[in-house]
Amino acid sequence: MNINKPENIVCEKWPKVCVFGVFDGHGGSSCADFLRDNLHNYVIREPCFVNDPRNAIFKGFENAEKEFINNHTVNNNGEVIDRSGSCALVVFIVGILY
Repeated sequence: MNINKPENIVCEKWPKVCVFGVFDGHGGSSCADFLRDNLHNYVIREPCFVNDPRNAIFKGFENAEKEFINNHTVNNNGEVIDRSGSCALVVFIVGILY
């Protein structure tokens, strides 16, 4: 998919960005589904994405993991409600700025 510039990013030029991913869930599909739907947004919303996509990918993965663990695996009583996880093979193709 081609990714458009997020509203929180202030820059004059945004590169053409394509993302491809395979998410192999284990222990259920919840984590894989979460990553499929959200991981790319965590990456491109990093302020360093345009100038340092590699660093943005690391930070985006880290923040997506924290979000899933903190808000999707335990209920308000502290009981574990989801033990799923996922492998993620993701490619970001960042093109020429336009």
